[in-house]
Amino acid sequence: MSTGLLDRKIEKTAATAGSGAIFSVISYNILSDTLREQHPELYEKCDPQYLTWEHRGPQLVTEIVSYASDVICLQEVEKQCFETTFAPEFEKHGYKGFHIAREGDHPDGCATFYCQEKFDLVEQRPVRFHKPGTGLLDRDNVALLLLLRSRCEPEPVQTSGESTAAASDDDLVQSTDRDSGSNSGSNSGSDSDMVVVANTHLLFNPRRGDVKLAQLMVMMAEVQQLAALPAEHAATSSLPGPSSYHPIILAGDFNLVPFSPLYWFIVTGGLSYQGINQFTLSGQEGTHRNKPLRGASPNSLLPPSVGISNRCQYEDFSNGLRFDNLPAITHPFGLASAYQHYFSPNEPEYTTYHQHVCTTVDYIMYSSNLFQQSRRVDMLPYRQRLSLVGRRSLIRQGDLHPLGSLPNKWYASDHISLQAFFQFRAPNLQNAPVRDSNYYEVNNDKKVRR
Repeated sequence: MSTGLLDRKIEKTAATAGSGAIFSVISYNILSDTLREQHPELYEKCDPQYLTWEHRGPQLVTEIVSYASDVICLQEVEKQCFETTFAPEFEKHGYKGFHIAREGDHPDGCATFYCQEKFDLVEQRPVRFHKPGTGLLDRDNVALLLLLRSRCEPEPVQTSGESTAAASDDDLVQSTDRDSGSNSGSNSGSDSDMVVVANTHLLFNPRRGDVKLAQLMVMMAEVQQLAALPAEHAATSSLPGPSSYHPIILAGDFNLVPFSPLYWFIVTGGLSYQGINQFTLSGQEGTHRNKPLRGASPNSLLPPSVGISNRCQYEDFSNGLRFDNLPAITHPFGLASAYQHYFSPNEPEYTTYHQHVCTTVDYIMYSSNLFQQSRRVDMLPYRQRLSLVGRRSLIRQGDLHPLGSLPNKWYASDHISLQAFFQFRAPNLQNAPVRDSNYYEVNNDKKVRR
């Protein structure tokens, strides 16, 4: 299966193994038509006939449906487009969706759809980052969280193929086929086959990394609440809050670049913000200016009224006690990116391409356990872990550039869609976590992707 003019192959990142269900997730910033009209300077080189929603809307639906993904995370979706375009069209293909709009004058928001033959909805949670009177949380960005239970009956999957070897679309797509009948059942998934999917679009402003960090803290706190295992399954921990979680997938337009301080915060679970330059936190632009990030107090980024500690956990501060004692932000999730961010050492991947920028800001992050055990020895691994078994390749700049800036005749947004394939796998508590093919290594004093 190919989409548009350019063929986007599915790359196998690890061999499938065992009986765990395989499912796929798409993340796609579809470009709000209102935002496009508000920023015409970004699309001056685009052919006007391909910018209209009348052209782009149906084209987006066709592209997304062709991927046959089990979960679809969209950003910059306007409420009217959700109600008149995406929801009715996706419903024809067995999806159910939810939408959360930004507040104020912004009509767009996030929309998440899931295949009803593949998952049951346990809970959906809209999240608004705007907290009046709290300084950093003064923007109207949003997130949408779903807790899903797999309906798939586990099937033995033949282990084959080498890591990172290119595979045909059928190799993984058939494993997630909703119409085959072999992989679906009525409420057959157990509690261990559950996953939290968080879809968000963080603030764009390249120099307000402090705001993005605060928004990430709120999202991590909400994810912790939704992903926490029941008390009878959780491990004993000396720290406040739960210590075991369902697998987690974070998807969306994060408006930060690979290997920036905010990127490392997401994948390593820690960031010391004392003296750090808020202008360069997201890595979107270089600047000689320096503005140290300042929190509500020397050892707390957010004020007590928000109720979120530096551990990205909701806590009760009514008694005046806080566990924060260092200017550092942490979260308990071991996350990794589904993409490597480089085709080769000198050729980066791109997820957005228009007149003023060509870079990566879109991500699918997932529970990998790569950092969790080494950083938090008192925490057990996830009850059920995710293995990244494939991803749809991105488009090389050399192939995309001749087509012109996005959107164009073939691509209906100024972003490129991401698609990752996962398999539920039970953790092996006696062995170290399995390395995924894009494991982080230290090279020349810098953390890089292999």
